[in-house]
Amino acid sequence: RIDALRKMRELVDSPEKWCKGMFAQDANGQKVQLNQPEAVCFCVFGAFRRAFDDTPLLNKSDAFCESLYSIKKALAKLNNAYPEQTYQYELSAWNDFQSTTHSDVLKMIDTAIEIAIEEEKKRKKDAATQQDSEDFEP
Repeated sequence: RIDALRKMRELVDSPEKWCKGMFAQDANGQKVQLNQPEAVCFCVFGAFRRAFDDTPLLNKSDAFCESLYSIKKALAKLNNAYPEQTYQYELSAWNDFQSTTHSDVLKMIDTAIEIAIEEEKKRKKDAATQQDSEDFEP
C-alpha cells in the first residue's frame, strides 16, 4: 500500500498534474476516464484510484481500505474539523474545496505515507512479538 500511495503522489507531484472538479483530465483539460492512457491530470481521489490500478498488490481490497484509513488519518491530522470518515465523495470534496491547494494535497499524501510506514512498522513489530511468544510457549 505504501507503493500505491507513493504512486499516487507521483501522479499529482506538480500543479500541472493536479485538477479539481473531475477525477481525470487529458492534456487539453477535457474529462477522461482515470484509467485511460490520455489521463495526465488527476484530482486526489482519481490519483488514488489510478495508483491502485497501476500498482501490483497481493490483496488490493485490504491495501485499498488500509490506504484510505491512512488518508483519513492524514486529513484528520491536517484539519481537525474534517469529518470522521473519508470516503470517495468526501475526499473528492476536500480536493475540490476552493481553499484546497496543490501544496495541501502533497502535504496530505506525504502525511498519509508517513502514517502508512508507521503502521507497517507497528504491524511487523506486533507480528514478531506474536511469533516470539508462540515460539516461547512450553
